[in-house]
Amino acid sequence: MKKFSLLKKKVKYNFKVIALGFLFMAGINNSKACTPLGIPTISTQAIAGGSLQILWISNTLWACQYEIEVEIKCMGTAFNGVGPFFLSPIINKVNNLSQVYPSVQAINLATLCPGTSYQFRAREQAAGGFGGPVWTPTYTFVTPGTFVLPIIQPIPNPTICPSNTTQLTVNLQNACGPAPITYSWIPATGLSCVTCSNPVASPTVQTTYTVMVKGGPLSCWVATNAVTVYTSSGSAQVLSTVMQLSCTNTLSAVSLTTAGSASVPISISWSPAPVTVSGNSLNASGLPVGITTVVVTDQVGCVKTVTINILPAPPPVTFTINNLTGSYSITCTNPTVNLQAVSNYTYGTISYTWSSPSFTATTSTVAISAPNILTLNGTDLATGCAFQQTVAIGINTTSPTNSVNPITQAITCNSGAPVTFSGTVSNPTINFLHNWYSPALPFPGGPPIATSGNTLSILTGSVPPGVYTLVTTNLVNGCQAFKTVTVTSLDAWPTFGINSTTNFSVGCSPLNQTTLSIINPVSTQTPAATCSYTFLPPGYAGTVAAGILGNNNATTTTIPGTWTVIVNDNSNSCKTILSVAIVQNTVAPNVSVAIFTQTLTCFNPTVLATG
Repeated sequence: MKKFSLLKKKVKYNFKVIALGFLFMAGINNSKACTPLGIPTISTQAIAGGSLQILWISNTLWACQYEIEVEIKCMGTAFNGVGPFFLSPIINKVNNLSQVYPSVQAINLATLCPGTSYQFRAREQAAGGFGGPVWTPTYTFVTPGTFVLPIIQPIPNPTICPSNTTQLTVNLQNACGPAPITYSWIPATGLSCVTCSNPVASPTVQTTYTVMVKGGPLSCWVATNAVTVYTSSGSAQVLSTVMQLSCTNTLSAVSLTTAGSASVPISISWSPAPVTVSGNSLNASGLPVGITTVVVTDQVGCVKTVTINILPAPPPVTFTINNLTGSYSITCTNPTVNLQAVSNYTYGTISYTWSSPSFTATTSTVAISAPNILTLNGTDLATGCAFQQTVAIGINTTSPTNSVNPITQAITCNSGAPVTFSGTVSNPTINFLHNWYSPALPFPGGPPIATSGNTLSILTGSVPPGVYTLVTTNLVNGCQAFKTVTVTSLDAWPTFGINSTTNFSVGCSPLNQTTLSIINPVSTQTPAATCSYTFLPPGYAGTVAAGILGNNNATTTTIPGTWTVIVNDNSNSCKTILSVAIVQNTVAPNVSVAIFTQTLTCFNPTVLATG
C-alpha cells in the first residue's frame, strides 16, 4: 500500500510538469505569431443599413490577436497611409490556417457624400499595434443615395468708387461630406483674406476674383465661381489753390481744379459756407479761419472730400531802432554810431536788411563810421510781412581853434615872481573847456593843473620849468586842439611825478578817500642833493617857510579840490610846485529804460526793455 501511494504521488508530480511545459510552449508560439503579418482578403462586401459591411479573412500564419485597418480615399486621390482609418473587430487566431473574422466590419457611411464612388485598401495588424507593411489591392464602393453637386450661388458684381471697399460673400449649397470646408481666392490683390468665405475687396482697377471651395478629406467635390469688382470710370481728382490771409490780403480765397471722373462734377458743397461762391462753385472767397470741408460728387456718384485750412492773418511786423551810442552824429568822442534793431515780435523770425547807397548789412546791430541815411527793412520770411524805418547819421568832427600867449618865459629859482600864460579859443564860442597839463602830469594821464570854461584861460604862479600843454576840448563833439608853452630856467629844479590811488578822485564809500604820492623826486644838481616835501590842501592861505620842508612824500585825504604839492631841493632851496585837482564823484548812476510798448497783446505777449 505504501509503494502504490508513492507511485501515485510520482505520477501526479509528472503530470504537473508536463502541463507547465505545454503552457510555456504555447506562450512561445503566441509571441512569434504576432510578428509576420499576411495580406487579408475579403470574404464578403456589401452596402446595408447605411454602412459598408466587410467580412475579412485573416491569412497570417501565426496564432495571435489581429485586426484590420482600412484606409478610404476619394476616387482619383492617391493613398498616403495617413488616414482616416477604420478598424475591424478583433480575431483570435489559434493556428496558422486562414480564418474568417468572427464578425463583419461595419463602416458608417452617413458622413460621406451620397451616390459617390470611393476606393479603399486594408492591412492586418496585431490588435492595438502597428499595421503591416503590405496593403491589399484597391477595392471600391458607391455610397447609397443620389449625388447632388455642391454649387456656389452667383455673386453679384459690384462697382466701387476709388478707395472704397465691398464685401464678397460665398453662398454654398448642397455641401456634403465631413468637415472642414476650405476656401481659396485668387488673385490675392485687394482682398482682406484669401482663405475665408467673405473677404473685403478694395481693388484699384477692375478685377475678377475666382473662389474655389473644397469639402473635407472624404467629401470628394470642388465648387468654383467668379466675381468681378468694377471701379468707377475714373478717379476723381480735386486740387485746391489757396490764398491765405496776409499783411496785404484781408480776404481769403480758394480755387478748385477738377479732373478725372470729377471733370464735370454733379455737385460741390462748402462747409461752412464762404462769403461768396462762383464759377460753378469752383471758386470761393471770404472763407472763415479754420477748416473748410469741400465735398465733390463725380458723374458716377463717387465722392471726393477736400479739407482747406485757413490760417489767421499774421500780425504786422514791428521793431524799433535803438541808438546804443546815444547820438546820431559821428564825433571825436564817438567815432562810430552803434544802432540795434529791437523787436518783441514773436509770430516769426524777422530778417533785417540795412541799406544805403554806400552801406549794406543783414545783422540786427550795425556800427556806422561815416555819415549816411540808412533804411532798415525787417521781413518775416514765413509770412512776407515787412516793416521799414529810416535813420540819418550826421558828422561833427570840427576841432576848436585856440591860441596861447606868450609861448615861452624864463624864471630863476628864487625870483619869486610868478609866470603867466593865457589861452584863448575863437571857435566854438560856447560848450568848450580849457585844461593845462604840467610836465610832471602830462596829457592824457593828467590830471590837469588848471581848468577853465571861459574864452580866456590863465596859467599863472610859481611853476617849475618845462613844457606845459593847453588842451581845448569841444564839449559837444569831444574834438580837441593842443598848444604848448615853455618855461625855461638856468637853475637846478627838482623833478618828480604824482600818483593817486583812486585816479585823483574821491567818491562814495569805500572810495571816499585817496592817497597822493610823490614819485621819484630827483635833485637835478651835480652832485645831486636831498629833497624835502609838503602837501597844501585846497584853499590854503598861509605861506611856506623857507628852507627844508618835511620828509613825508605821501598824504591821504577825503577832501576834493586843488592840492598844491611842493618838492624842495635842500641845497639850493629851489622849489618845484605842482597843482593837483582831486575830483569829487558822488553822483549816482543815471539809468534810463527804453520800452517799445507798455501794453501786452495776443500778438505781442512779451516786452523787451533796454536800459
